[in-house]
Formats: sequence, C-alpha cells, structure tokens
Amino acid sequence: MFRTCQNAIESLPQKCREIFILNKIEGKKQKIIAQELNISINTVESQMAIAYKKLKEVLKDRIPLLIFLFI
Repeated sequence: MFRTCQNAIESLPQKCREIFILNKIEGKKQKIIAQELNISINTVESQMAIAYKKLKEVLKDRIPLLIFLFI
C-alpha cells in the first residue's frame, strides 16, 4: 500500500510534488514553503489543491489511505 501511495506522489508534476512533500511529509507550513521557493502563498495553495485532486483520482480505490495520509 505504501508503494502505491509513493507511486501516486511520484506521478505528480515536479513543482506540485515538491510542494506536497514539503508540506505533508516534511511538515512545513505553506507560508514557509512560499518563502523558501520564492513563490506566492496562493501558488502553494493552488499546487496543493492540484496535488489533492490528482492523488484522489489515482488513489480513489484507497480513500481510507488518503484520509490517513492527509490527517
């Protein structure tokens, strides 16, 4: 199951994946990510929304895993 989730994350577009990993795996706040990457907070929020949408599509059969991942 971990491999499926890892593959789903790896399938995200590069910048989207980077922002998702910084936020959800490394635990950084969106404001910090925006500062580190020299982008707006709105861009971070937009990329996170894209990541959620794409991961939901890829992992739709594993929704309980998604809930665990995003908590």
